[in-house]
Amino acid sequence: MCATKSCSRSFTRRTPRFWTNCAAISEFLKRDVLPKSKGDFRIGAANYARKLQYEEMVDVPLDRLLAIGTADLARNQKEFVRVAKLIDAGKTPEQILEEAEKDHPAGDGLLQAFRDTLEESAALFWRKSW
Repeated sequence: MCATKSCSRSFTRRTPRFWTNCAAISEFLKRDVLPKSKGDFRIGAANYARKLQYEEMVDVPLDRLLAIGTADLARNQKEFVRVAKLIDAGKTPEQILEEAEKDHPAGDGLLQAFRDTLEESAALFWRKSW
């Protein structure tokens, strides 16, 4: 974390270069790597269970994990309906979702929207903190 104005200037100066490099890497992956990627990444239930165990330290059997996920999905859907009514009781949850999606950037603009938000947050932080 920058504690001095010179550090702040250094951060601000380097941020655009960072995002330019991120965009270049993203473009390289889309242009050069993705078209050549033909692999099949399905690994099967047994390998997936081992992967969860060794990489995530999750030793819950897959059928139980699926049941937990399904129950959580149902709980989230019920909560969404409840919150949608709080937002506007005269609209369906689907209408509320459509309105929310209009305010969400499209997939190809998501990275730029994140960059803009990050830069706005950093600017606000530096204005308020120093």
